[in-house]
Amino acid sequence: MSPETAGRWTIVTLLLAVQIFANVDRQILNVLVEPVKAEFGLSDKVMGLLTGAAFSVFYAVLGVPLALLADRANRRNLIAAALAVWSAMTVFCGLATTALQLVLARIGVAVGEAGAGPASQSIVSDLFAPKERALPMAMLAVGPNLGIMFGFVAGSLLAEMFGWRMAFIAVGVPGLLMALVILAAMREPRRGYMDGLQDEPDDEEWIRFKTSMTEILSGTALSILFGGQLLHRFRTLIVAVWNFGFGDLLRTIIKRRSLLWIIAGFSCAGMFGYGAIAWATAFFNRSYGLSPGEIGPIIGILVGVGGAIGTLAGGWLADRTGRHDVRWRLWIICISASIAAPLSAAAFLAQNQWLTLALMTLPASVAIFHAGPSFALVQELVPLRLRALAAAFLLFCLNVIGGGLGPFVVGLLSDLMEPSLGRESLRYAMLALTVPILLSVVFYYLAARRLPRDLADAHAAAA
Repeated sequence: MSPETAGRWTIVTLLLAVQIFANVDRQILNVLVEPVKAEFGLSDKVMGLLTGAAFSVFYAVLGVPLALLADRANRRNLIAAALAVWSAMTVFCGLATTALQLVLARIGVAVGEAGAGPASQSIVSDLFAPKERALPMAMLAVGPNLGIMFGFVAGSLLAEMFGWRMAFIAVGVPGLLMALVILAAMREPRRGYMDGLQDEPDDEEWIRFKTSMTEILSGTALSILFGGQLLHRFRTLIVAVWNFGFGDLLRTIIKRRSLLWIIAGFSCAGMFGYGAIAWATAFFNRSYGLSPGEIGPIIGILVGVGGAIGTLAGGWLADRTGRHDVRWRLWIICISASIAAPLSAAAFLAQNQWLTLALMTLPASVAIFHAGPSFALVQELVPLRLRALAAAFLLFCLNVIGGGLGPFVVGLLSDLMEPSLGRESLRYAMLALTVPILLSVVFYYLAARRLPRDLADAHAAAA
């Protein structure tokens, strides 16, 4: 391996570490659902909002302006700052004394994490050529799986030994140190080099963007703190985001329809994943009487190791099969999701804890095949200066639809069925998650039909 290649993979490894830290801090609440619910006296519906929308909506909304920043500013510095913010907010989650404080701290975690994902994908796109990009993107996408594993294992064990508050604090502090490592060890790659493009930053546009965003965000913060024209500030922010690239992105999505179907399929697959992960510990506790300390590490290893294998396998298969026919980069997702849906339904209906875990093993791997190919194709289908923004919009849809609706719908259905089914209501509520993953098969199939012509159009426009 040449020094240049080793250097590229070193950066990918650092970005993978950032994603692991992000997902440990994001997912740890899922393993602590029962003690947090008991502490503050909350319902399943409210816990569904706390694990889902309270994080996902703010993560998604803030991701768009921060992605615009990543398309114009130093991405390494943005990632380091974002890491420091969400790590500090995770610590504050452990210090919360009321449900409102916990909600605000979770929102703070979301605000920080919104700055890392799009910038990381943009950096990886500038390190690898399009034909070899799916595997490093898949490696980046392994971060959520490993983060879930470490979050479930560490969260459950720390909560058993020291209580749920110390679990938050213990996983938040190391991220503050990791932010310093990013600043010291990572370099900023040259934009567009691996695509054969010459990127000349528009200094005048950058100055206008920086001035506009500074005025809008500072004015919005003052309006929140002291009152004022908050609606006007929000409207101004929307206009600025549209003018500085979001309008161009939407026009690209309309023109290259495969982008639309990839985003739809990705969001539906996320609804399945987020919903299952958010309620897995509570499901085993209620249906089989297992404590978070007993089941948390098992679920963490199952999702972490199985998901990591599936994510890397999906990226590797996409790169291999896509050399002969680009549609195979999406067809493998259709096949894997078609396997995951019936096995997941059988797992939720099984009446033995070990049979349930056994049936969950394969879906934990194949249901995540979509991550690497989706990230890579979105980067390839959009213009150079829209890459971070496109990644942010993909994550916006994933978090609003997948992260916001997935846990909430399960919690809502569980509350509705609880009077007749009791503690088993959660088991049958989770069956609803098989619907969105089947929809993802349809959307990815539609994307595959349009992909050859849309890639040809994107390459011609770039040239």
